[in-house]
Amino acid sequence: MAHFERESRREPDPSSLDQGREFVASLGSVVKDKAESLLDTSRQTLDNLKKKSLEDLYQDAKGFVRHNPGKSLVGGLAVGFLLGTIFRRR
Repeated sequence: MAHFERESRREPDPSSLDQGREFVASLGSVVKDKAESLLDTSRQTLDNLKKKSLEDLYQDAKGFVRHNPGKSLVGGLAVGFLLGTIFRRR
C-alpha cells in the first residue's frame, strides 16, 4: 500500500502530458473531419430525395425490400418496437 501512495504523489511527466495533449488534439481533428464528411453526405442524400417523386421513392423502397428481405423485416420490427414503446407511455 505504501508503494501505491508514493506513486500517486509523484508529479506527472511533462513530456507525457504534452503527448496526451497532442493525441487529443489530433483525435479532435479526425472526429471533426469525419463529422463534416457525414454532414456533406447527408446533405447530398437529402437533396437527391427532394428531387424524386413519391412514385420513384416507392419503387426504390419496393426494390430494397425485394433484394433485402431480412434487413427489411428487422427494420420493420425495430420501428414497430419503438413506436409501441412511445405510444404505450401515453
